[in-house]
Amino acid sequence: MRLFDIQSEYYYFVNGLRRSGNHLFISWIISNYKKVLYINDVNSKPICNPSFHNKEISDKVIYRESNQFHSNINKNLLSKNDAWTDIDCFIFSMEDKKTDVFYKTIKYFKTESKNCYTVLIIRDILNTIASRLEAAKTQKKDLFLVDSYVTDLWNEIYCDKRSIKFNYNKFILNPDNYRVELGFRLNLTKLSNNVLNRVPQFGLGSSFAPNSLNRSKIIDLLNRYKKYQNNEIFESILEDHATIKILETDFMIYSKIAYMFLTVNDVNNILIWDRYFNNKDTINKFNIYMHPKNKTVVTSFFKQYIIDDLRPTSWGFIIDAYEALFKTAYEDDILNKYFVIVSESDIPITKFNKFYNYLSNDINGKNIIELWSITDYDKEIRLKDLKKFRKQIIKHSAFFVLNRETIFNILKSPYLKLFKKVPLAEEFFLSVVYDTKHFINQIVTYADWDWSKKKKGEYAKKIKKYLKLYEEKRNIRYKEIADEYYKLIEETRKHPRLYHNLANDIINKSLKRDAFFARKFKDLPDYNKKNLIMNII
Repeated sequence: MRLFDIQSEYYYFVNGLRRSGNHLFISWIISNYKKVLYINDVNSKPICNPSFHNKEISDKVIYRESNQFHSNINKNLLSKNDAWTDIDCFIFSMEDKKTDVFYKTIKYFKTESKNCYTVLIIRDILNTIASRLEAAKTQKKDLFLVDSYVTDLWNEIYCDKRSIKFNYNKFILNPDNYRVELGFRLNLTKLSNNVLNRVPQFGLGSSFAPNSLNRSKIIDLLNRYKKYQNNEIFESILEDHATIKILETDFMIYSKIAYMFLTVNDVNNILIWDRYFNNKDTINKFNIYMHPKNKTVVTSFFKQYIIDDLRPTSWGFIIDAYEALFKTAYEDDILNKYFVIVSESDIPITKFNKFYNYLSNDINGKNIIELWSITDYDKEIRLKDLKKFRKQIIKHSAFFVLNRETIFNILKSPYLKLFKKVPLAEEFFLSVVYDTKHFINQIVTYADWDWSKKKKGEYAKKIKKYLKLYEEKRNIRYKEIADEYYKLIEETRKHPRLYHNLANDIINKSLKRDAFFARKFKDLPDYNKKNLIMNII
């Protein structure tokens, strides 16, 4: 039985979970029409009335509420005095209703128009729950409970095939011109900046910024979940691989790479890293964490990523800083899946997406380290104080990729503290978690150590020459020159080749070794940077 015969050219019947973007969609509808009748199935006067919050549209919108409309039909909902006969758009909206209740309710409205749209609002489950938890804390607790009903209804709405979906995440990010395509399907051809950039204040506004009229940055809107990620409901959701796949493919909520920059000062090649991170392929796929020795000299965009837990470092003793970066990155975002160490002199030599896709698809969740041979010098000098460590000791590059489980195991290992006193422990400490089953032996960051070996050989010949001259002529100056070369050998032993410009050979060598980054680079000339950006990243 149809009780309401409302004459309108366009009809929109809307349902979705609270805090999913319902009022963003409704404000989009209103902006496209001259006269709107809006019936809201809530009991929250006057917070959900668009006219109450925006006097500019008070002559445009007739607003009515009907609490529990589907079970308590109010025939007097529309007064005869309402000038609604000339409306060109009718909106009826519900929230938190099962889909069968929604479809049953809208049958009470009589319409034979071809321009009748049923729309289900959906936002990714993580941020939907986070916004409800925040609203429950700061606003109306009874409206925003989070329980199995919410997760079940989210799945029900996601699987429903009878209605057009308004995907909040895609609307905000607009991949492949999503807004235009959706607008075409719904006859919503106008999309003003006010709709995109302003938070509708009817419907309680933003959970996280209830007094703000301006929409937050996109990256913030996609990461609301971080405030509540330790809630047990998130753990259960992310244990389901099917849900993770849905979040990635339909809502652009991705597993992320945590880039952990361990530096002395600022990063050398800012422009290169800026272009690497800021393109359409990287949105919501990474986090940055920075641990500088001298934070006051960091002035680039990396400054905003400096972690709070900064610890003293010196050459060969940086495990404390590793631990601080690991702990911060692990606790900051439950979606951080892979963790990569980067230094200030590193540059990327492949596109972000190539690296991301390789980690996501080609290594089966394993860790990547480059294994090295342990020398006699290592055994006699560096590792002499590790007698209490009972596992096999491995030597590896200080640049690696670790998965989330491995980071957790490192942080809880009682052996980590043993390595904090070991010189150059960054080349040994992964012994605390290493096993052949979960690690791949591969270069992550290429460095030209062959150059260092070559230079050491050259310096050794110089030492031999000047010591011989000293023996022959007993001139102390020859002895002093030999001592200078000894110092050069010691310094060269510590570091790989340092590049002041970007020669093709370093890129070719790096790519042949399947590396994703290369070092060590000073601040490169502008033509080098432009070439790398245009042709590689």
